[in-house]
Amino acid sequence: MILSQKLSIETSFHDCIPSDIHHSYCHPNISVAQSTFIQHQKALICNQFICQNELLFYYKDDFTRTRTRTSIQIGKNIHLEAGNIGSNMNHSCEPNSYVRTYFNAKIKKGAVAVFAMRDIFQSEEITFDYGTTETDLTQEIQKTSCLCGNRKCRNKIHSFPELPVEIQLEYLKKNYLADHIVKEYLFKPLKSL
Repeated sequence: MILSQKLSIETSFHDCIPSDIHHSYCHPNISVAQSTFIQHQKALICNQFICQNELLFYYKDDFTRTRTRTSIQIGKNIHLEAGNIGSNMNHSCEPNSYVRTYFNAKIKKGAVAVFAMRDIFQSEEITFDYGTTETDLTQEIQKTSCLCGNRKCRNKIHSFPELPVEIQLEYLKKNYLADHIVKEYLFKPLKSL
């Protein structure tokens, strides 16, 4: 099954998730294995070619207000532990996937959907830039050097407010930012004088 859908600002999160997926989904060409660039760390690894814009991973569960090393921020002070699969997604300063987020405060449920930014080849690690979802990082991650080793590596993992402005604007232009980041930082209403 090929699940491919590029989200736009106008596209509903739910419009991009096939109706037969209710709780979780992992692309059949992905498995959890040893990270290709972080020693003693698990990662999501591509086992066979995956096309740009394909849905890589989806997970829905109760959200929490607690930030952890493996949680993904899905709203202001709202986080989701994305299960055994999603908790193994590592950061990269030059990622090959982006994360879309959703939460419903009334029922305390949240969801993440991860899509391929570009074609992903066999043996590549599936990564995203933590700055596209996080407004703050845990102390542990703040103290950790980035180990992605990409040519654009910033040597540090950044939350969105810490990202260089040109990277923030590039992610906005390409629609790679989580909705709560866009709402909180980029579309604030102007105060009247």
